[in-house]
Amino acid sequence: MLAVTVVAVHPVGAPLWWVVAVALASAALELLVGIDAALAGTSDVVASAERLEALDRPHPVGRARVPASTGLEARGLDYHEGGRTVLVGASLSVGSGRRVAVVGPSGVGKSTLLRLLARLDRPDAGTILLGGIALDELDEEDLRRRVAYVPSEPGLVAGYARDVVALGRPVAETGVRLLGELGLALSGTERVEGLSRGEAARVALARALAGGPDLVILDEPTAGLDPGATARVLEALARSGAGVVVATHDPVVVGWCDDVVELRDGRLEPLSR
Repeated sequence: MLAVTVVAVHPVGAPLWWVVAVALASAALELLVGIDAALAGTSDVVASAERLEALDRPHPVGRARVPASTGLEARGLDYHEGGRTVLVGASLSVGSGRRVAVVGPSGVGKSTLLRLLARLDRPDAGTILLGGIALDELDEEDLRRRVAYVPSEPGLVAGYARDVVALGRPVAETGVRLLGELGLALSGTERVEGLSRGEAARVALARALAGGPDLVILDEPTAGLDPGATARVLEALARSGAGVVVATHDPVVVGWCDDVVELRDGRLEPLSR
């Protein structure tokens, strides 16, 4: 508009005024483009704010405390992974303080079952209860304090092994004692990165037991250990008084447990001994 006005006031056609008119028109165009971009940016910000507001809305989360009796029960679990049926109607009962071994061929789904029991994954159908309360209803922090999970390949953070055992918790003395009980006489300068697989697995177990859990869920805790180290692992678990659910191929561990179930064709079948 301003450019048109300039040309109208100065119709002489002097080159200077044409230059001024073109410059003003260009500036006006840039201003309009800027306003349009600003409006688009504002729209994006508003949309982002709406998404953040949706995320900020309270979602159903567990608030119940873990009961004193920490018996575990799984009822009718179905689970599918990568188009494969891993569990179908699988049920399991673990009395408070009991030791249960889960056996079966490699790849049958034992590790998947343990992750479901530890509430690291959710079943497609069925219910898992701890002390009679569904896992999804339990407070997350309380659940993690009362139920410890140790995978077959523990992903320990880098650092000194003694520090890793007590990381974030006031259990340093207990952790050092447990390391000794598990046959790891670490001076304090050994780093997790330099430990063998078996040593790292025992560090992970010491960390799990240092918090005083009521239930420990373990995936192949004695794989690769010699008989002496295996005996120390089982002794430490027994002293803890915690209930145990353990996936294992080790006949020594199976013999140490109170009950044995086999994962077969997606179902859990008790084995008599």
